[in-house]
Amino acid sequence: FHQLDGWEWLQRYLDFGSPYIGLSPRKNGIGARAYNRIWLDHCMKYVCDKDGNPKVKLHGFGITNMTFLYRYPWYSCDSIIWKIMGMFGKIMVPYIEADGTWNFLRRQRLFIFSTKKGANSKVKGKHYDHLPLSVQKNLEDYIHSIGLEMGESRFREEPLHYKCNRTHENVFENHSDHLVIEEKIIKGVRNDTDERNKANLYFFERVQSQLPWPRKYQFFEHSIL
Repeated sequence: FHQLDGWEWLQRYLDFGSPYIGLSPRKNGIGARAYNRIWLDHCMKYVCDKDGNPKVKLHGFGITNMTFLYRYPWYSCDSIIWKIMGMFGKIMVPYIEADGTWNFLRRQRLFIFSTKKGANSKVKGKHYDHLPLSVQKNLEDYIHSIGLEMGESRFREEPLHYKCNRTHENVFENHSDHLVIEEKIIKGVRNDTDERNKANLYFFERVQSQLPWPRKYQFFEHSIL
């Protein structure tokens, strides 16, 4: 059921006895997130009972906004954002409690780990290289706790026609007369997209495990806001 479909179609799916219904909000436009929440809230009036219990299994198309994941009683969701974030050097990190445990259902943070200079310059306050040592230590502890490495690289110059071996090298910089090659001595989240993808998948898998189904539609704003 898409955002611009008539509401009578959602009711027809329910009357027909469909056990599994997909909801697809729009992804773009000014104020899209706020408008999508209004639309999804209205959907809940059809697909949930008066107490907020889902009548059917719900699938969220393109849903990885954390507020939306917590607010609605999804049975499943899909999105490619975990992979896009990894491509751009980003990893979702859970909230760390005072006792040192990681809480995946509180406000998470997005950090940039890539060694690429472009990532460094864009979001200084969120890049690993620009964080206080205590925060870097917490991030390293988290990465190691999920079975991944930070990564270690060395750099060298090569001619422009050099063919990079993508299994253990990256083109770090492309200059007019040479390439700077990053050689992965130890593969990790600092120098490998696949390793960052693993970290983001782990994050969403943990969120999934802590959001059991069925659960009620949250009429109120969640504490993560």
